[in-house]
Amino acid sequence: MRGIVKNQLNKRGYCIISLTVFALFWMRNPIQAQIGLTDFQLLEQSRNHPAAAVMLTSTNFSGTFRNDFCMQEMMYKEVRCNIIKNANAVMLTASHYGFSHYGDLPVAIGYGRQFGDRISIALRGFYLMNHATHYPSRHSCTIDISAFYQISAKSSLAITVYNPIRMKYEIVGECLIPMQFKLDFCYQSGDKLCAHIHVYKTIPGELDIGAKLDYHPIKNLFLNLDCTSTHVGVGIHVPCRKFLFSVQTAWFYRISISPGCDIHFIL
Repeated sequence: MRGIVKNQLNKRGYCIISLTVFALFWMRNPIQAQIGLTDFQLLEQSRNHPAAAVMLTSTNFSGTFRNDFCMQEMMYKEVRCNIIKNANAVMLTASHYGFSHYGDLPVAIGYGRQFGDRISIALRGFYLMNHATHYPSRHSCTIDISAFYQISAKSSLAITVYNPIRMKYEIVGECLIPMQFKLDFCYQSGDKLCAHIHVYKTIPGELDIGAKLDYHPIKNLFLNLDCTSTHVGVGIHVPCRKFLFSVQTAWFYRISISPGCDIHFIL
């Protein structure tokens, strides 16, 4: 028991030290930000809605790390690349959830297209591998479909459906891959404030309804507050030229804290 507590304290201490060094670097080095609130919103939405990334109009790269409930066995790592040219996008994604003895490894490749100034659509195909020590790996495939609509200069709507074709694990197996439905509505008020409302549903699974506020107090800083039916979270995001560095944490009501970080780069 003492070993577990010590391990958790070490992890939290490391996070505090990392955040302190990051803050000192930011204060000592003047930053000329090139990422505005609109690009920030699209980068944030692109994690759940690939079609939002197409609206950036420039090739972009992202990396994500998350540690669910501060447990070594529940690490999430993801890299994304969206190669965009002339309103067309090629999307590449690879991620891993778990650790060396057990985990899920999805790899996706897709295509997105922007139509005019308001609409974009994306389709991705997934190869899924579930691995566990001493057990044979399971191999599966599925797709997701995403759409983004810029309703007006201030509001937008994004929708994504994962596994709409109802594929099963191991393709002909008996266990159905969960279907996911995600809907996000965004309203931007001026250059400093943006509000989001989302509805996420997993079938079979839970319903997650929530809201998020993004605040842009100065050109070198974005803050957000996320409150849903499953968790409450906060995030700090710092743009540096064409980079965006993010640190966030969420408190899940039933369990514990899940810290994470992201890095984005726009060409």
